[in-house]
Amino acid sequence: MSKRIHVKGAAYHATTVCQNRYPFFQEDIFCNVLLDVIANSMKIKQFKLLASKINPDHIHLALQRVGRYSISEIMHNIKRISSVHINLILCFDLADSQYREFELPDNVNFYRQCFQRKYSRGHEFPPFDWQDGFDDQLIRSENQLQNTIGYIEKQALHHDLENNHFLFVSDTIPSDLVFIGEEPSAP
Repeated sequence: MSKRIHVKGAAYHATTVCQNRYPFFQEDIFCNVLLDVIANSMKIKQFKLLASKINPDHIHLALQRVGRYSISEIMHNIKRISSVHINLILCFDLADSQYREFELPDNVNFYRQCFQRKYSRGHEFPPFDWQDGFDDQLIRSENQLQNTIGYIEKQALHHDLENNHFLFVSDTIPSDLVFIGEEPSAP
């Protein structure tokens, strides 16, 4: 297992998967929760989002570290907060749920109410969780960045999805991106 390389100002391609590849993100409410978490994490963990795609059972993020936080800390924050928020929504009807004691942020309360209306007769979703860890690649060149963004843009085609909802690609590439050399050649 290789160690992560942490370079301030560098771009990374990170991928993380729902536990057991359960397709939680077929539900738009959960996609919106995740987008809110990413937006808040950008402020707290100091990164710029270059591209992202939420697929039914996993997400791709191309991001630039601009603060003191490592890619591991950024991904931990996104995964931890999104898990809590989604479970707060999923467990709205469980009288003995540990989540009943939480005071909900306004956006989570709104999504919870939407979820309650939509699934007033119950739902089949298991508790939400991400698989342990995540995959990341340090983006070493402008060419690799363009290829990564192209790969993220083609996720709907790659996974035979009917639409390309929840795709984001930044209009501009930050001028302060740090590249540390050409990407390694394939073995």
